[in-house]
Amino acid sequence: MSYPVATKVYFRLDSNAHIGMGHLMRCLRLAKALDEYGFCSHFIVTEQSVGAVNMLQERGFGVMMIPVFQNQIEDAKACEKLLISANDDDYLVVDHYALDHEWERNFMSKGMRVVVIDDLANRSHKCHSLIDFGLHRHEEEYRVLCDESTMILTGANYILLDKRFREVKKQAAIKRKNLDVIKHVYLGFGGTDPNNLSVKCIRQLLGFSIIEKITVTTSRLNIHLDTLLNFSHDPRVHIHVESEKIADLLIEADLAIGSLGVSALERVCVGLPSICVVMADNQAGNASVMKAQGLAVVCDQATLDASIHQALQKDSLQRLIDMSSKCLQCIDGLGVDRVLHRAFSIRHEVEFREATSNDARPLYQLQCEDGARTYSRHPQVPSLEEHMQWFSQSMNNPDRRIWMLDFKGELAGFIRLDKTALGHEVSILISNQYQKLGLASSALSQLKTKSQLHRIIAYVLPENAASIKLFEGAHFHSIGDSYFEWVAS
Repeated sequence: MSYPVATKVYFRLDSNAHIGMGHLMRCLRLAKALDEYGFCSHFIVTEQSVGAVNMLQERGFGVMMIPVFQNQIEDAKACEKLLISANDDDYLVVDHYALDHEWERNFMSKGMRVVVIDDLANRSHKCHSLIDFGLHRHEEEYRVLCDESTMILTGANYILLDKRFREVKKQAAIKRKNLDVIKHVYLGFGGTDPNNLSVKCIRQLLGFSIIEKITVTTSRLNIHLDTLLNFSHDPRVHIHVESEKIADLLIEADLAIGSLGVSALERVCVGLPSICVVMADNQAGNASVMKAQGLAVVCDQATLDASIHQALQKDSLQRLIDMSSKCLQCIDGLGVDRVLHRAFSIRHEVEFREATSNDARPLYQLQCEDGARTYSRHPQVPSLEEHMQWFSQSMNNPDRRIWMLDFKGELAGFIRLDKTALGHEVSILISNQYQKLGLASSALSQLKTKSQLHRIIAYVLPENAASIKLFEGAHFHSIGDSYFEWVAS
């Protein structure tokens, strides 16, 4: 589903060597995803963000600059002048530690849809939706800081990653299983690397004979860039400045060493075992979760040398393989799609395909997921033999149609239509990993057209609040005895 080009999204952030690039990279990923749906993104930054301006303009985004103000009220007034032509269909995304509800309410009162990206949970907000994808975050932490009506999106389900990370996960899983020696190390200490840790790590790694390649990513905002580039003469060292192919670089590596910002979550998504260095107070939460769940070796700068030495020992290999397996299960790479659906009302489309004999086992796996049959008429999960018998009968039943639902080329669920004495009854199941994307709603909408029926019913138990909300949102109405009905207008 595309949106008219007139729908604009304005981003207010700052980024420089002192602030770092976290705010910029989060918003860039979101802007890039919105661009695919026809939104037009513009960025508002202060004069202290000159380096960010160049990066944004090179990527085709419009940039507007304002002076640096001593308070957020003056900042808001300057932004208001730039947004004089904005309308109620436009969005304002703010990702800035110095701005809070005092700034945001100016734009809420004018009807703009305000989206906040935060990772501190230390100040009040006035917004339509708030995103904090820290692994340690929970909605309750922000509920006391926001209005009751604010949509709060927290945790790993909403991590803003480039779509490429999702695309390479299968490739990553195959590569990680075959890890037998650490030969290629990736270094990622953010765009600014204020403590020059990339150089420190390169010097140490070049002392290990097993290391054949060192890949480093950084940006022009890195004040140590010239020193770093001096290592380019060594054929083992490959330095990438502001690369847009981070996912592919991570796939090639055997081990990563880096900071605990968004880049750490990128590494988790593709199952790359990592040594993560705590660089700032706001990274403590992710550090705690990653250490507790075995997603990374977490250290500080004082113990970094020892952590690297230990990781490169042969007896650490199995630990790194186990770490990779845990990482691949933690982050699915669909976070930006969930944000687009929930915060920007984008409806994702699923693809229908008629079920065939090849779908028997995949459908059974869907039925076996946690909670899949909790609100079914028959909540007990059937045995595989029972399921195969049912599926075979279904394939030969003229009164039953089953469609598999694909999202971005992968199985996301199924939908079934049965002709009964009461009418054509629909049943739908979306896989746990594809929840919060609006796929069930999309499937029901398409079914109405695809089936060419004038009436469809659904059986929903009273305690199944989520399904009741789904069907009511699809214009089904209760007709009693746990049945809901849709009638074409």
